[in-house]
Amino acid sequence: DDTLERTTNGRGHFRDHALPALRALDAGDGETIPLLDEVLVLTRERVGLNIEVKDPGIAEQVIDVALAATERCPAWRARILLSSFDVATSAALAAARGPMAFGLLYEEPFAAALARALALRAFSLHMPLRDLAAADVARAHAAGLVVYVYTVNTPADIARCREAGVDGVFSDYPDRVLAALGRANA
Repeated sequence: DDTLERTTNGRGHFRDHALPALRALDAGDGETIPLLDEVLVLTRERVGLNIEVKDPGIAEQVIDVALAATERCPAWRARILLSSFDVATSAALAAARGPMAFGLLYEEPFAAALARALALRAFSLHMPLRDLAAADVARAHAAGLVVYVYTVNTPADIARCREAGVDGVFSDYPDRVLAALGRANA
């Protein structure tokens, strides 16, 4: 979020606050806003982590933080997936990712996105739900790409993604996705 109201007890745009002030906010149940290296350490052996870089020009910094946070156990790096909507940032992530995976997060037409993903040696293609088509999923799979769809929040859309053969979804409600997969307690 660009603003603080939804996820913390703060107000305003996050860029209007210094890091110490942001870290002093309550992000729920007394938790603070975590730094990237803290998230990496917390999730290292439990889940994969998609790091979506929102701001242009910081790809190398994000990669440096991810590599430093996983230095104790380089195997954790295999669980990190880097992505960005920004074309230049995507290229920078793909070029400097090291052992981490890169996923092409796109909004352009599918054929252009597929060509760009292949040129950047992407691991995955992150398709918008509005453009979901089983034939495109099959084309991406045939090209060796994993397909994730964003943002999938309703049971009907979860079912649609399963029917199309996608490999995973991005959702604001992971509990709904797990329930749809019959893994509500996972």
